Amino acid sequence: PWTPRNLLVLVGCGLLALVAANILTVTGYTLLAPMAGWRGELETLRHNPFFLLSLQTVFHGLILGVIYLFLVVNHGLPFWESLKWHKATGRIVCGFFLAGITLAFVIQFAPPVLPDRDDFPLQKLFSSPQAGYAIAAFAIVIAPFMEELIFRGVFFAFFERLVGVRLAVVGTAALFAALHVPEYW
Repeated sequence: PWTPRNLLVLVGCGLLALVAANILTVTGYTLLAPMAGWRGELETLRHNPFFLLSLQTVFHGLILGVIYLFLVVNHGLPFWESLKWHKATGRIVCGFFLAGITLAFVIQFAPPVLPDRDDFPLQKLFSSPQAGYAIAAFAIVIAPFMEELIFRGVFFAFFERLVGVRLAVVGTAALFAALHVPEYW
């Protein structure tokens, strides 16, 4: 169902969801802060990892809702089947597990050959062990699911029909990388 028009509608809804997520999260904080005893001005929240994770979770929830409504309500398609995600076999799962272990070792030994930076932007969010656990949970559970849904379930399907599999892979990989440039710049 991902035509150029539908993709533009989804992107427009994504922008609206971003605004709505900010409004909902700030409103939620404003209402809950006195009851929970939270201290902090709204201006300081842009550095608070729990607020930022809440904001991203609300945003992802709104996007998930838009995609679900678009597929199920607008097009009458079953949600999971329309994404064309396939169940992973045991062999594939083992391969990914081994690849993950290999990647962990590569990452462990990579820092000496990489440029050293003391002011890594994401490092500021790890202000406490609780913040670290919350970020890890978000990075393991919510972010990958939503990124796969958006990039593989929507953008890849659109580009595949438009330009073929190879260019769809390259296009979605470029978009995915562009999304993460601000975090790792």
